Amino acid sequence: MTVKDRATGWLTPETAGTMVRVLLHAAIRYRFVVPAYCFLPDHFHALCLGTSAQSDQLRASEFFRKYTSPLLHPHRWQRQAHDRVLREESRDRGALLSAAFYILANPIRAGWTEALGGWPYAGVLVPGYPDLDPQAPHFPTTFWKAVAGFREGFKG
Repeated sequence: MTVKDRATGWLTPETAGTMVRVLLHAAIRYRFVVPAYCFLPDHFHALCLGTSAQSDQLRASEFFRKYTSPLLHPHRWQRQAHDRVLREESRDRGALLSAAFYILANPIRAGWTEALGGWPYAGVLVPGYPDLDPQAPHFPTTFWKAVAGFREGFKG
């Protein structure tokens, strides 16, 4: 999602924190996990992975926009978000995590940080796994175990 006219000045620790909470609520309500999200000064990226046949990215996006729009004031989200559905060859485990790391590395490519994990407005969002670290050696195993748990019906 892009802020209209690429406006900046809205991204603060408080705003990003609230937006992550809204994203968490959307993930639970519309049944998806977020292998990567990244708030940048004028836009936001999220890679969403549905966990059931009832997952609904469109309604989740509407929910997110509704509850985060006031945080952008006096700016607002651009009218249409840019959605890209991953093609079949990009849906295997390795390709999906590669797309996630690409998103997480956006601040490095922009020159705002030198290392993955150095940008405070990016991360992974899997309900029930608040300390999931994409740089940890066990990340892929833990991530896919969590996704499987959601698909089977989270048992906490």
